[in-house]
Amino acid sequence: MTWDLTAIGDLAADLVLVDPDAPMQPGREILVRDCGLSLGGATGILAAAASRLGLRVRMVGRVGDDGLGRFILGELAAAGVDIAMVARGATERTAVTVAVAERGERALLTYSGTIATFAGTDVPEAALRETRHVHISSYYLQIALQRDVPRLLRAARAAGATTSLDTGDDPANRWESGIADALAEVDLFFPNEREAAHLGGFEDLARQIGCVALKQGGAGASLSLPNGLRLTRAAFPVVAIDTTGAGDVFNAGYLAAMLRGSDPAECLRWACAGGALATTWPGGQGPGLTPARIEEVLRDG
Repeated sequence: MTWDLTAIGDLAADLVLVDPDAPMQPGREILVRDCGLSLGGATGILAAAASRLGLRVRMVGRVGDDGLGRFILGELAAAGVDIAMVARGATERTAVTVAVAERGERALLTYSGTIATFAGTDVPEAALRETRHVHISSYYLQIALQRDVPRLLRAARAAGATTSLDTGDDPANRWESGIADALAEVDLFFPNEREAAHLGGFEDLARQIGCVALKQGGAGASLSLPNGLRLTRAAFPVVAIDTTGAGDVFNAGYLAAMLRGSDPAECLRWACAGGALATTWPGGQGPGLTPARIEEVLRDG
């Protein structure tokens, strides 16, 4: 079987608390309006979203042999993602993020757990074969994987796949850790504005990589192409509840359109529609993410 997408990277559980009724204070119990436990980890969210949008997806990652790990595997499987290459750490705890969402913005607390221990040795050689595209997210969180990212992307390209990367934020705020070597092996880069600024800026990245899809939040997105052309797309109007995973669903929307042969402008439209939809439910995943719902957003926008 040839896979459309092999997603390599972080898996976590996301506990999202929506609209606290007061600022956090020591010793006080603060009530929230809503909550949700969902599949998390940037790569996990992307994998599930891409599968819901019609791609044949396999996930390569690591979870603990615990309740949260089993929850994550169940969520991936329910979304149609192949989980045969997800490693289970018998003595490790699964990563978890607690997100506090208020007025469409969020604050995050993360226990990295198996995200930090997932390494190149957890990626079977077969994962880089018989796939059309390989994507890696959360470069800076995956401290054990970083040194192997250039090698993995290079091997995927040698096997005939295209590649993409989303670094995510750098908690250490150093923005190095061998990232230049990793970026040299990607066909498509998915930064947000803050990440792009730390890595040299949109125009500099566009000259290095060629195809850069810049996520600009409520301002929409911009896309550079290898021929020097720049495309822009305004954000679709939605009532945002929580932005958790919106950038990852943006990536999934772009890849879903790209891998079915759409032109770059249509890929960017699908990306923005997916990102917009992802803000309308707590957590990174929601049952409303379908190709039909994307098309509805595109018609209404």
